[in-house]
Amino acid sequence: MKKISIIIAAYNAEAYIERCINSVLLQKGAELEIIAVNDGSTDNTYDILRKFGSKITLINKKNAGAAAARNDALRVCTGDYVMFLDSDDYLPDDIIKYYMDICEAYDPDIIRGNYRVVFDDRTAVPKKRIMNNEFIDKKQFKHDVYPHLIKDIMLNSCWANLIKREIIQAEFRSDMQTGEDMVFMMNIYTNAKNVYFTDRIVYNYYKNEMGLTGRGLKAWNKFICNCKISREILHKLKLWDMYNIVWMVRACIRPLAITFSKLRRLFGDAYEKD
Repeated sequence: MKKISIIIAAYNAEAYIERCINSVLLQKGAELEIIAVNDGSTDNTYDILRKFGSKITLINKKNAGAAAARNDALRVCTGDYVMFLDSDDYLPDDIIKYYMDICEAYDPDIIRGNYRVVFDDRTAVPKKRIMNNEFIDKKQFKHDVYPHLIKDIMLNSCWANLIKREIIQAEFRSDMQTGEDMVFMMNIYTNAKNVYFTDRIVYNYYKNEMGLTGRGLKAWNKFICNCKISREILHKLKLWDMYNIVWMVRACIRPLAITFSKLRRLFGDAYEKD
């Protein structure tokens, strides 16, 4: 049986952390290693995590942000595959079994699926999402994978993925307040030989104003981080066999395009009824 390391970075997540971890404990189909990192929470998150005892590996540390918390877990994880789960989010039923069925059939380096946005009063799905089940090998990446990393945010997040641990060769950048998971996934896709895209909902993303997903940043800080992402893309274009003026320009204007995309999400135009 394959082993999956599920990494959960938790900051002031007392209201959601039990739901998060219980959604993992209910899964079947693989040996699960749950690594929860209490990132200096000031509420009861640590006490709640301790109650799970030997069911989880608990790392307690001073607050240093999600990137540093995930890096700490990556250094000790032992699974064949790695998943990332934010502490206010949770997994759909039987998704691990579904992942393992795909792994048995295709042996992909990455499985990437869709996510459901869970609001307090409704659920929704992104308008721009994976619409078909498709196995994509390396020679197709320049047409079907890398352009998404440059033009939009569909593949940005480290969650909603199952990743072979052997292709994780770089840590999250702790010098970025936002977009660090995009840079991480850029490195993952560069290392991967193939990916399986599925149209199934593999992740429930809770839209709240607290915890890891709701920390506000000044617009200037976000812009600086997006400029760092653009520089990373420019460095990668040669490796991706996409080093031409068209993609160089797209990489340079990416911060503006992403700002527009984030505004659409802010005003609700990026989602539709689930």
